[in-house]
Amino acid sequence: MQRIDRKLGACQTSKKTMNWRSNATSNGFFVAQGYSATCANGQLQLTVTTVLRDGQVKLVGFNANSPLLLTD
Repeated sequence: MQRIDRKLGACQTSKKTMNWRSNATSNGFFVAQGYSATCANGQLQLTVTTVLRDGQVKLVGFNANSPLLLTD
């Protein structure tokens, strides 16, 4: 998260995209939701993955994508 902040600068509030998927398995019900944000130095694409298991939702994944993150 610190690297994202350092590379992209301040970001506006993220907005949901039409990029989402769900998957039901014996390990729980997984949902991945895409988000997009405009930052001071470029665009940021995010994917947040949650799982519903035993009546509780937990964060299981966070992916940030931007060309600026390819280099350090």
